[in-house]
Amino acid sequence: MLAGLLGVYIASGLFQCYTYHEIIAASPLGLANLSGPTQTLNVPIDNNAPTFSLGYAQVGIDPLSINAIRYVGDTRADIVIDCNEYSLMLFSPWASAPPSIHRGWVRSAGLAHVMTDDPSGYIFAARAAGTMPGTYTRIFFMRQKRFDEYIALAAEKSQNVMNRNGTAVFETEHVRGIVRFGSAALPRCFEVQIFSKHSAIGHTAFVFADSPQKIRASLAALLSPYRFLVAQPPDTDTLRRLISTEIERRESFSPARPRI
Repeated sequence: MLAGLLGVYIASGLFQCYTYHEIIAASPLGLANLSGPTQTLNVPIDNNAPTFSLGYAQVGIDPLSINAIRYVGDTRADIVIDCNEYSLMLFSPWASAPPSIHRGWVRSAGLAHVMTDDPSGYIFAARAAGTMPGTYTRIFFMRQKRFDEYIALAAEKSQNVMNRNGTAVFETEHVRGIVRFGSAALPRCFEVQIFSKHSAIGHTAFVFADSPQKIRASLAALLSPYRFLVAQPPDTDTLRRLISTEIERRESFSPARPRI
């Protein structure tokens, strides 16, 4: 009887190690993404910070620093704003968790309650950002429920190359989110996932500059006054109208789409 239970325990531990190896450790890229350290980004509140309206959101950009605004793609809902120190690519907002979150992992790991408690997806995304590689010894001795949770979080982080250089979580008066500091191939591009603290709306942005130091120096001012002006993503026509009303009246607006 004891020998049988021990055999089951060993088999379970070995299967967990095998699963971790196949999903995470066997991929040098996936393991490197998972190894990116996490930190907390301090974003001081600045009630006098200049802002720029996207129609559905307010961002911390001084309108006088904008050199060009243009649409990206055919949706007329994704835009690029070229500023003096950096460029910002903003994608149309999502509702109920960003597209990057793998709901299959969430369900299989028994983490559905996380999404129920926080439909925006921030809690799951933040926990994934803070997940680090495990040793095979640690993996072997994990209880199954803990392992299922760990592998879901680790898989989420390992599949995004923008985690390679590390991540940071931040929180302001109206939003919270995750900054991903890019990869070896894209060190001058940061990904920022921004989640409303008041509803399930959010969106993803990419920040480009001549150096990662310039992006880091710009983040606090960009994020401090950030807020969503709608509680949920509008339908496509309404979203286009909100954006076009705000940006097409600007002298810096360019109707031509760039080749990307």
